[in-house]
Amino acid sequence: MNIFKFYFLLSLLFVAGCAHTGLNRVSTTQWLDSFEASGSFCIDGYVTNAAASGCKDWSVRNIEGVGEIRCSEKPEGVSNRWVDSTFVFFHPSNSQVVPGFHPLCADANLVFGVINL
Repeated sequence: MNIFKFYFLLSLLFVAGCAHTGLNRVSTTQWLDSFEASGSFCIDGYVTNAAASGCKDWSVRNIEGVGEIRCSEKPEGVSNRWVDSTFVFFHPSNSQVVPGFHPLCADANLVFGVINL
């Protein structure tokens, strides 16, 4: 057997031997398989960051033309701004004052920010 064949077969053996190592791992980004973009960079950015920070589900409600979104399900012991804060969003033409509102992002469809509670 020539030396090139030997090293080629040896490298295939290493690759095949390592190929099974990732099969039993649970993906932390599995939710991305079913993710559907909202059409807003701001909302999608929040959802992506909150999910990466441990959020598993969100609650969304409308209070007099102002949307509120927050993490409603997170693993025990996880605590950070993405999963603990209340975020609000509204149409840019909305002139309503939201007490404690700090804008984080704006796009053509909405202004998105956090409320200090």
